[in-house]
Amino acid sequence: MWFKNLQLFVTDNQWTLNAADFEEKLRETILQPVSGLQWQSEGWLSPRGDAQLVFGQEQQLLFAYGEEKKLLPAGVIRDEVASRAKTFEQVKGFAPPRKHLRELKDQVTNELLPRAFGQRKVTRAWIDPTQGLLVIDAASISAAESLVALLGRTVEGNGFTPLSCEPSVGAQMTQWLGAGEAPAPFDLEDECELVSPQAERPAVRYARHALDLPEIRAHLSAGKFVQRLRLSWRESLRFTLDDQLQIKRLQVGDIASDSDSESDPDAAYAADFMLMCSTFGPMIADLRRVLSADSGTPG
Repeated sequence: MWFKNLQLFVTDNQWTLNAADFEEKLRETILQPVSGLQWQSEGWLSPRGDAQLVFGQEQQLLFAYGEEKKLLPAGVIRDEVASRAKTFEQVKGFAPPRKHLRELKDQVTNELLPRAFGQRKVTRAWIDPTQGLLVIDAASISAAESLVALLGRTVEGNGFTPLSCEPSVGAQMTQWLGAGEAPAPFDLEDECELVSPQAERPAVRYARHALDLPEIRAHLSAGKFVQRLRLSWRESLRFTLDDQLQIKRLQVGDIASDSDSESDPDAAYAADFMLMCSTFGPMIADLRRVLSADSGTPG
């Protein structure tokens, strides 16, 4: 249940859809298996693996984006084209021209594509209408953007944009590291990555180190800035924050649900979801406050 990486998006528009209405919208674009000459497909699917597309609890909404792509390695196509080109040369007495090779490649691709296996990727997301917040469990911004783009086509007028701040996250984290402390209720942990503003962007990383080392101060004095910083929040969460405002490698402390998963798995799932929301939601709110973060992309 608990997300491991957080991509944060916000909206100035009020989210008005309840779970049932949101479910109805998502059903218009359910993920379909790739077939025929399709390379990929996208759509919505259940976050729990059942028939329900939206899991709603106390206004909080959990849903999932799916993407399926055909697996057709370039080497397989290349080997088959080479084999057919060799046959052509044996029959014709000369090597096939480039135009014919391109035609062979298209022909081989079209023949093999319907038989290729599809690989499915599932990305879960959570909407907190009270904060105007969309949280996506994705390690990369590109994966999150695919979800946001389809959400924009599915639910018109939602207007979710990446969370951003000014001064930049990197500049503020550099100030924290230089001061030796993060603003409460956050604390510096034992990892950081510093990058030089030079074109080559040489970097130095410290892991499992106290961050008050003289050499770290020297790097900061030389103009390096923080690209990644390990933080903790209220002794409950540990995570890495990067200069793109992405939260990664989330670790949850001793937080447990009171529900019994064996006696009532549905109630346990709901309790676990709400526990995640009630933990991550305040942390994100605190992060937005200390960074003065808001919607939009800085110019």
